[in-house]
Amino acid sequence: MAHYNVPIGAYAHGPLVTVRLDQPVSDVHSLLEERNISAVPVVDASGSPLGVISRTDLLRVGTPRPKERRTTTVLVDLPEKTAKDIMHPGVVSMPSDATVAQAATKMVHDRIHRIFVTKDGVLSQVFGTREVMMAIYESRVTTELGEVMTKKPFTIPATATLADATKRIEQAHTQGLVVVDEEGWPVGVYTQREALLARGDSATTPVELRMSHSLLCLNVKVPLYRAAAHAAGTRARRVLVVDEKQAVGVVSGLDFARLARG
Repeated sequence: MAHYNVPIGAYAHGPLVTVRLDQPVSDVHSLLEERNISAVPVVDASGSPLGVISRTDLLRVGTPRPKERRTTTVLVDLPEKTAKDIMHPGVVSMPSDATVAQAATKMVHDRIHRIFVTKDGVLSQVFGTREVMMAIYESRVTTELGEVMTKKPFTIPATATLADATKRIEQAHTQGLVVVDEEGWPVGVYTQREALLARGDSATTPVELRMSHSLLCLNVKVPLYRAAAHAAGTRARRVLVVDEKQAVGVVSGLDFARLARG
C-alpha cells in the first residue's frame, strides 16, 4: 500500500508534449509516432488546455465505413482536418501531490489510460498506466496473473484482412487484438497503432503483414510485480497470459490500475 500513497509527481514523466488547435491531424499522428505516445493535449494560443487527441480519435475519424462489407480501397485515410475538429473536449488532470491510488481510481472510473499532471496549476507531466506498473512493481505484489486477468482476449487469425481486424477493434471497443496462427498460438498484436500505420494499404492485406511482433507473453502463475516490471520495461500496454501454449487471458493497463486503487 505504501507505494500507492506516493505522490504521482514521483512517477510522472515529462516535459509534456502539446499540439495547437490549428495543427493538421496528419501532424498530430506523426508527433504521436515520433514521441511514442498514445495521446496529446490540445492547447490554445496562451497554452491553456482545451482537449485531448488519442489514437482512438485518429482511428475514429480516419476509418472509412463503406456500405459494402468488402472493399479494396485504402483502409485508413486521415482527413484534412485540424486538432480542433477532432479533439475530445476537456483534459483530465490532477496536481502532482495527488496519490497513485487517487490517480488509479480516476483512470479506472473514467476508463482512461493517463492523467495529465499539474504543477502550480500548469500542465507539466503525464502519469499513465506504465507509471502505475512501476508502483505495483515497487510494492512487490505477489498475486498471480491468472487471478486478475480478463479471460478470453480478443483474437483474430493471422490470415484475416486489415479491414476485418480494424473493424473488430472498433466493434470490441478495444485498443488491440492478439493475432493467432492456425493452432491458436499468439504470434503478434494488431493495435490502433498498427491500424494507423497501415493507412494507405489495401483493406484486403493480411493482418499478419502489418501486425507488431512485439508481444509480451507470460505464464498464468507469474506474480504481478514481475509482470508489471516486464510490461513497463518493454513499454507493452498489455500482458498476454498463457497456459499450456494457449492464450487464456490478458492483463491490460487498466487492470493494473484497478490493483493500485488500494
